[in-house]
Amino acid sequence: MNRLIQGVVVTTALVAASIAPAFAASVLLTLTRTNLANVTDAAGTWQIETGTVARGATPAGHYEIERRASTGAVEAQNTAAVRVTMFLANSAGGAPENIVLLGSHSFTTGAFIGSVAATSTRYAFMRSADASAPTAGTSYNMTLTWTGVFPFALP
Repeated sequence: MNRLIQGVVVTTALVAASIAPAFAASVLLTLTRTNLANVTDAAGTWQIETGTVARGATPAGHYEIERRASTGAVEAQNTAAVRVTMFLANSAGGAPENIVLLGSHSFTTGAFIGSVAATSTRYAFMRSADASAPTAGTSYNMTLTWTGVFPFALP
């Protein structure tokens, strides 16, 4: 094999080896509702839900969900724009750590789909993670999946 072809083969092999496959990590959090209120205004309806967050049997914090169904925009799909804010324990005793999800909610199935839009520094590795909950009710499971091998840990 001539030196030019050998160089191309070696370079190609090095580039291929340096592109490591992405590892995925995930966490399953259980959101349990403690309050639900609907507020109707001229532009549609706000649905505000609050409750607790747990990872398995371990309490992790609290959450607030704001669903917005705007008149003239979402009736055909029976959906709402959603913002989920999870307030997670902070071992330092200050303001709680947080994860904010943006997405959509189906009133037909109860499903949520979206992604992590913002986090406090502790959970920065989760930004842009996929988020989903197949159904909603008084208690449902929210799965967050991100690229990387960072573990989800509570203080």
